Amino acid sequence: MTYDPTAVHWDNELLNESAPPADEPVPVTPERTAPVMRGVLTAAEADRIDNVREHFWKSRPILTHIQQFARARLVAPWATLGAVLAHVVAATPPRIQLPAIVGTEASLNLFIGLVGAAGAAKGASEKVAKQAVDLDQRVAPVYPLGSGEGIAHMFMRNVKGEIEMVNANAIVTIQEIDTLASLKGRQSSTIMPQLRQAAMGEQLGFFYVDETKRLMVPEHSYRLCLLAGIQPKRSGVLLNDDEIDGGTPQRFVWLSCDDPDAPDDDVEEPTPVVWQAPNWTELPFTGHGRNERKVMPICEAARETIIAARKARRRGDGDALDGHALLTREKVAAALAILDGRTSILDEDWELSGAVMAESDDQRGRCQRALQEVGRDQNRRTGEAEAQRTLVVEERVEAERLRRAVDRVRRYIRVAGNEGVSGAKLRGKLGALGSLMDQAVDVLEVAGEIRVEGIAYRGQSGHKYFSR
Repeated sequence: MTYDPTAVHWDNELLNESAPPADEPVPVTPERTAPVMRGVLTAAEADRIDNVREHFWKSRPILTHIQQFARARLVAPWATLGAVLAHVVAATPPRIQLPAIVGTEASLNLFIGLVGAAGAAKGASEKVAKQAVDLDQRVAPVYPLGSGEGIAHMFMRNVKGEIEMVNANAIVTIQEIDTLASLKGRQSSTIMPQLRQAAMGEQLGFFYVDETKRLMVPEHSYRLCLLAGIQPKRSGVLLNDDEIDGGTPQRFVWLSCDDPDAPDDDVEEPTPVVWQAPNWTELPFTGHGRNERKVMPICEAARETIIAARKARRRGDGDALDGHALLTREKVAAALAILDGRTSILDEDWELSGAVMAESDDQRGRCQRALQEVGRDQNRRTGEAEAQRTLVVEERVEAERLRRAVDRVRRYIRVAGNEGVSGAKLRGKLGALGSLMDQAVDVLEVAGEIRVEGIAYRGQSGHKYFSR
C-alpha cells in the first residue's frame, strides 16, 4: 500500500475536543503532564498538549498505522515511531534545515533514545519500523558507534591521497547505552563532544598535522541520526552533571520501549506503507556555495513559542535539562512533516510534536528516578559494607586485646610458681586489660595450662591460680 500524504487530514474536531481558550502565559507547574516548555507554556497550551497526547495515535492515519503495526509485532509504538522518524530524517538531504529563529539555521539531525529494561525489544522496534514504513530504497547506511574520531569517517575518506566526501547521510545505532559508557571511558575520548556537534550539524573531525588524517566534515554537509537503546538504570552516561551541563541529554528524544496499554487480543498486522518523500524542489535555495541551503517554513505558533522561550532563558528562567527542548521539539515537528511528505511545518505538526516531547519528558524522568534508586541502593550497600568493616575491625581489635591478656595471665601465673596468684592481684597486674581477666583465665583453664582453686580471705570467697 502506498501512503498518500494528501489523503491525511488533521482531525481538528477530535483534537479540539475540550480544548480550552487561549489565556495569558503562566508558569507551568511540575504536576502537568506536558512539562516540556516550563515557564513559557500557557495553561491553555499545556492542556491542549495533554489533549493531543491522549488522541495522538488516532490523529493521523500514518500514526494509527505505526501503532497497529508495532502492536501486531509485539513491540512498542513509541519506540517504533522514534525509529521511523529517525529513518525518514536520515533520508533527507543535509541542506534541508530549520529556520534561523534563534541564531542561525539549525540541522534536522535527530537523536532518539529507546528507553526500556533488558529484554524490552529495543532493537526489534527499530527493525519493525523499517518494515512498517517502507522508505522505497531511500534508506541511509547504518553504522555502529565507534570512536569520536570515527564519526567523520562515515562521511569522508582519503581516496588516493585526496580527501573526499563519500557519503552525506547516515544512521548510528547503539544497541545498549553501556557501549557509549565504555567508549566515553577510554583515555582522551572525544565521543561525547563529537556527538553533541553531530546533533547540531556542526563541523566534525580534527585538525591533525598529518593531512592524510585530517578528515574535516563541514557543517550542514551531512545528515546524521542516532538510535540508542537506553536501560534506565544504565542511563547515567547521559544524565550525569557533566553531560547535562554539556547539553547531551537535551539533544535526545526519549521514547518508551514499553506498551502498558497494549490490548490482550492479537492485533491484525496492516500492510506496510511506502513513504513518499517530500518534493524538496518546492523550496527555494538560499545562500551560496557551501552555505547554500533550503529552509523548511514553520508555523507562526511554533515561532512565537520559540521566541518566548528564548527570551525567558535570557532572563535565567528554565531548567538546564530543558535548554534544547524547543529545538528538539522543532526537529520532531519537522520529522512528522517529512513523514507526511510535506516540506513545511504546520500547526498540526507542532502540536503533535508537543505530545512526543511530553512522552520524552516522562521517559527521561523515568531514567532519572531509576538512577536515584541506583544511588540509594549503592549508598545502602556502602553503608552496610562500612558497618560490616567496622564490626570486623572491632572484633579483630578485641581479639588482639584478649590474646595479650592471655599471654600476660600465663606469664604472671608461671612467675608465681607453687605459691599461685590471687584473682585480685592478677587483675591488678593486667592494668587496662583487667576487664578481660576472666576470659583469659577461662581460655587457659580450658587449654589445661592452669588450675584454679577456691579460697577464702577475710570472709570473702575468691580464687587462686596455679600453673600446671
